[in-house]
Amino acid sequence: MDRLLKLIEEGEADVILSEEKLIPRFNELMKHDLVTLKDEKVFLTEKGKKAKVEGVDKIINREKELQVQNSHISKRSPAITILNKDRNRKKWLLGLALLLLLAVGFAAVAV
Repeated sequence: MDRLLKLIEEGEADVILSEEKLIPRFNELMKHDLVTLKDEKVFLTEKGKKAKVEGVDKIINREKELQVQNSHISKRSPAITILNKDRNRKKWLLGLALLLLLAVGFAAVAV
């Protein structure tokens, strides 16, 4: 990792991409927006600079944990939406029934 970070700081994209053992790790850094390519040079993003200080693996693992948490949340949300729709439907039907009851009551009083 130290060699890869050194090559990134030097902007040596061609050297990184020519060494097969560096490519998977480089792709992972790209996936997590820690590096960017501009004009055939590679640069650390602000996020990448922060990761270099805090630890690249620590940042990547934190993002993976967040993705797992978000996937659990998104799996639950359709059920919550269905429950809310059912509750809203019940409230609407209850309101309609009360309105009809009031209308019948007023009609009975008016007669």
